[in-house]
Amino acid sequence: MDKPLRCGDFFTKAEVGALGLDAEHFKEDDRESGSLGVICSMGAAGAQIHRGERYPAVLAAAEASIKDRTTKPQSGPALGSEAHWYLFGGMDMVIFLASSKAFAASVTGDNKAMVEKVARALDAKMKKP
Repeated sequence: MDKPLRCGDFFTKAEVGALGLDAEHFKEDDRESGSLGVICSMGAAGAQIHRGERYPAVLAAAEASIKDRTTKPQSGPALGSEAHWYLFGGMDMVIFLASSKAFAASVTGDNKAMVEKVARALDAKMKKP
């Protein structure tokens, strides 16, 4: 069994601060909680990180919320191996499979440029274990 993912596996407080986000609220020790992955709060943006094999389920949940009219697809830049952009309750969100395909994540925030910046930084950190 794989060890639980931690926010600190992907970013340090210093890296979160360097991205222009709230390092005080970022907890490196926050851990994966079952199928929810690990939820990393960074103030104006947040990330939910999963192992790559969870990507189809995460994407399916987002697609189901389109049918419920809580999420709208939107265009956005390519990143990772595959990316899908959404507007979720007034927030920008990208769900992507890392370039390494070892991890997947959703990044949400109220500024699309910041969401992209966090997602690109995360993709660079998501190497195969």
